[in-house]
Amino acid sequence: MFSRSSSGKAGTALPGAARRGRAGERQRKVVQRLLDDGDGGFKGGLNAEKYMKMTGISKPTATRDLADMVRREVLWTRGEGKAIRYYLNVPGWTHDVEPAGHSAA
Repeated sequence: MFSRSSSGKAGTALPGAARRGRAGERQRKVVQRLLDDGDGGFKGGLNAEKYMKMTGISKPTATRDLADMVRREVLWTRGEGKAIRYYLNVPGWTHDVEPAGHSAA
């Protein structure tokens, strides 16, 4: 797929579906890792830095991926800002944290 920049020059651009496909592959890889580690196996939860190391992407992209998974209720969160942690939303899993007050959005 080709697109034109504001200068009018042709360049390559990924269509939306291809971008989502890449994000989906990264997300599947991380979710599988969390599942493999089991309930409480990913001590301290997942954060943007761990996600970046696992996938090799930038912090803004990691934050978007994680927010997308929270929006789709694949993950739930605890904390705010730099202290935010993400946990896999699996019924019956406690992740060794108190479930009260967690949010899925």
